[in-house]
Amino acid sequence: MRAEVVRLVREKRYEEALAVLYRARAEAPGDRELQASIERIKEFLAGAYAKRLGGLDQVAGPIPVSAGRSPDALLVARYIDGSSTFDDIIQMCPLGRLRTLQVLVGLYTGREVTSPFSDRPSVSFRPQLDTLPSEINAEQGPPTMPERGLERRSQEAPPVSAPFTPRVFETEEDRLYREAFARGTSAFVQRRYDDAIEAFEACARMRPGDTASSVMLRRVRRDVGG
Repeated sequence: MRAEVVRLVREKRYEEALAVLYRARAEAPGDRELQASIERIKEFLAGAYAKRLGGLDQVAGPIPVSAGRSPDALLVARYIDGSSTFDDIIQMCPLGRLRTLQVLVGLYTGREVTSPFSDRPSVSFRPQLDTLPSEINAEQGPPTMPERGLERRSQEAPPVSAPFTPRVFETEEDRLYREAFARGTSAFVQRRYDDAIEAFEACARMRPGDTASSVMLRRVRRDVGG
């Protein structure tokens, strides 16, 4: 399995390499070296996507008419209001940093990048990533795999075509937070500002210091004041 990951990285097929690593982690969730490899590729991809967007401090402009209409794309599009930066959207969107970046790139370039968890064929991001080395520390180069950890299960890895369903563990607090955030987002889009503030304040109480709820509260109060 390590050989497969190394080959994919060398071919700049980073999303596919990440999917292989996720499958391996599903079999060994406590493997720290696997997790380190996953995080390194995720950071590499995040930098690539940010570069394609022109920087996270840029305000997200109007979405092209030809943009995709997948469920993830429609969700991310709800946070594009003409004043929020890409970084604001990443902080607010419940899809997570990497997936939100992937969707934003798809919306603005017309080249959808599928999630590593998706059953759909992956769209190669190779042409865009070919220009990355100048953006990253030249001495680091693209992500590499650890010598240990992956080799131990090289004979046990499932076939590449094997279906993979990530295990999701959600606590009661996670569920309550997710539902409150969804209520707040819906109320904000519908301009029910009092309901939105109530919902996002509930999120902030459940998770003190939470960035997503604080950003949304700031946006709601800004619109109310305006």
